[in-house]
Amino acid sequence: MERMYLKELVNTLDVEVNREVQNEEFIDSICTDTRKDVCGSLFVALKGQNFDGHDFVKTAIENGAKAVLVDSHFKEDVGNILVLKTKDMAKTLMRIANYYRNMLKITVVGITGSVGKTSTKDMIACVLSERYKVIKTPENLNNEIGVFSTIMSAGYKDEIAVIEMGMCNLGEIELLSCGVEPDIAVITKIGVTHIESLKTRENIFKAKMEITRGLKPNGLLVLNADDGYLKNVKSAEFKVMFYGIRNEHADVWGSEAKFNELAGTEFYVNTNMVKIKAFLPALGEHNVSNALAAYCVGKKLKMTDEQIINGFKNYVSSGARQKLVEKDGVTYVLDYYNANPDSVKAAVQTLCATAKSCKKIFIFADMNELGSISDSAHKEIGEFMAKMNVDVLLCVGNKSKLTVEAAQKAKINIAMWFSTKADLIKKLKEITQPGSVVWIKGSRSMKLEEVADEVILK
Repeated sequence: MERMYLKELVNTLDVEVNREVQNEEFIDSICTDTRKDVCGSLFVALKGQNFDGHDFVKTAIENGAKAVLVDSHFKEDVGNILVLKTKDMAKTLMRIANYYRNMLKITVVGITGSVGKTSTKDMIACVLSERYKVIKTPENLNNEIGVFSTIMSAGYKDEIAVIEMGMCNLGEIELLSCGVEPDIAVITKIGVTHIESLKTRENIFKAKMEITRGLKPNGLLVLNADDGYLKNVKSAEFKVMFYGIRNEHADVWGSEAKFNELAGTEFYVNTNMVKIKAFLPALGEHNVSNALAAYCVGKKLKMTDEQIINGFKNYVSSGARQKLVEKDGVTYVLDYYNANPDSVKAAVQTLCATAKSCKKIFIFADMNELGSISDSAHKEIGEFMAKMNVDVLLCVGNKSKLTVEAAQKAKINIAMWFSTKADLIKKLKEITQPGSVVWIKGSRSMKLEEVADEVILK
């Protein structure tokens, strides 16, 4: 983070201060954890489910913090140190992020969507790094704290920030977008994740479209033309650019995707002007779609086709997203960072397309946050597994029992449900053999890394 003068910053915020701010007062960092170096910082007293940063304000001051940002209820006497009191911490964090973002004059690419936003964020950052100095959201830290922390990590040498934006309810992405004011906004897909809280896909669409609320004038909105909700979006306020695999009316479309076993995907990028061969060290059409979004962003930012294609080659997924691990002749695909109906179907399609001659084993656990459609969604996954000819389906979790029942009814070869991960692991060890491909997928809360660790590390 670069130096910020507190008087200028405070003048942009809706906060109360305990004293007059002097022109020469500044901070060199912002800190939320007193276990880290808080000297010279603005200490932000965040509240979580299991902690309250207000309990550590005095510790932060003792360790050299120059100012503290607290909720309006904070009443402790901390002497003459500058205290900023806010009635809405999230909004204040976004105002600070906005001030700092415009102080640096950095270009911001914002990404949201029900599926694929983290992978697309990584893809875009990888491509842009071929030409620019880029920072990006770590992992999927996409709430107001993660977005704030990412922007505040930038410095004058950084040219582009690639920011992932997530939400659970309406209004949340609007707050993030207005905070970072993207020059380019990308929406990957309108799915059913968060339908438990938002009730309908129409509301999910509205929530994702909130990313345009902070989009800079004359900015670019990049949309997936294969999505039924996004393909008809029009705007007089900003340019809209479409990408897709199944929609050749898009501005950029992919074609002729071929899977090179488990090594990656060959495909062509098409526009009205060019047809370019590309390779991606990732599996599945959904990753080709992510790459097409990155191509759109790269071209907007004046990158050459060669630079973009090289960026594809250097792509590495973050977290447990289709990470390939081989042990004793068995290939494991670790893809348990999260799960929803769209991403599970994409995983099944990719497994069956890339491992045609191998024994295909799919480990599946519950998909969360599906509300009233949860039962039908889990049954549909079982039917889809059978339709795609998965050889073995092993499931754990209360809802995945419905998946097994539906798969068995649809005449899958083998489908089994287990009440514990230990029982599933025992069966998995019995049936795997050299040449098998084991795909492991479920919602993050199902902790399928416990299965992977047991069969890979031991």
